[in-house]
Amino acid sequence: MTFRANKSYIPFGIYFVKIKLQIFLLIKNMISDHKEEYKKIAAKLRAARMARGLNQGKVAHKIDKSQSYVSKVESGKIFIGAVELDMLAKIYQKPIEYFLS
Repeated sequence: MTFRANKSYIPFGIYFVKIKLQIFLLIKNMISDHKEEYKKIAAKLRAARMARGLNQGKVAHKIDKSQSYVSKVESGKIFIGAVELDMLAKIYQKPIEYFLS
């Protein structure tokens, strides 16, 4: 299957990969613009977990993720979305605003 662009034929697979790369770079740039804020959130998540006396494994079980996932979130290697942040806020018995301020 081919896709016609600029009077030349581009194999559809290559066109799709090019679009995926552009989306990835756009998201990467958006995240890097706010990296310090994400690091602050990650530090607050770790402190809140420790204040509740929970280990990463217990938290991971409660949110149906791996311990490695929780570790990466707390170290700032993975950026979580609003749903995951809300779940963790409930587990840590903190208002979601605590992590965002």
